[in-house]
Amino acid sequence: MEDDKQTDPKVLETDDEHEYIDYTQIQPSTPREYSARAWAYRIKHEWEKAADDFRKVLESEPQNVEAIYGL
Repeated sequence: MEDDKQTDPKVLETDDEHEYIDYTQIQPSTPREYSARAWAYRIKHEWEKAADDFRKVLESEPQNVEAIYGL
């Protein structure tokens, strides 16, 4: 699995069962992907970037509870 980590910059770490992805490195195209990246930004305490992505989710899904909560 170590080779995958070197070829894919989004992979932060791997172990025998899991691969940890840095979702702040993705280029989202769906509300679900924007939401995943927003939560990743929150974990990193990048509040404005997280809020921007949650707002992007709400543009297409105004009742998305996860995005509303994230803001």
